[in-house]
Amino acid sequence: MTQLNSLKNRRIAQISFYMGIGMVVLFIVTNIILNNQEKDRDRLYIYDTPGISWKEYGINHTNIGIISTNTPDARFRVTRFPTFIITSGNNKEIKLITNEVNLLNEYLNKQ
Repeated sequence: MTQLNSLKNRRIAQISFYMGIGMVVLFIVTNIILNNQEKDRDRLYIYDTPGISWKEYGINHTNIGIISTNTPDARFRVTRFPTFIITSGNNKEIKLITNEVNLLNEYLNKQ
C-alpha cells in the first residue's frame, strides 16, 4: 500500500511539473506573439486635461495597438487640448497630429 501511494505521489508530481512547464512555455509564446502584433500597429497618444477618459471621445480604436494618455514625449510640445497624435508602431514616425476628433476618426476609418 505504501509503495502504491509513493508511486501515485510521484506520478502526480511529474504531471504537475510538466503542466507547470507547459504553462510557462504557453505564456512566453503568447507574449512574443502579442508583442510582435503591437509593433506593427499604430499608436495613439492623447493629451488632454487629467480626468477625461479617451472613451468619451468615441474614438474608433480597432486599428490602433496602444492608446496612451498624457505621456511625456520630447518630440513635441502640446499647447492645446485635446491633442491626438498617431505614430507608426515600428519606427515611431508621426503620422497625424490633430486637435479634432472628427479628423482623427476619418484617418482611423481610412486604415
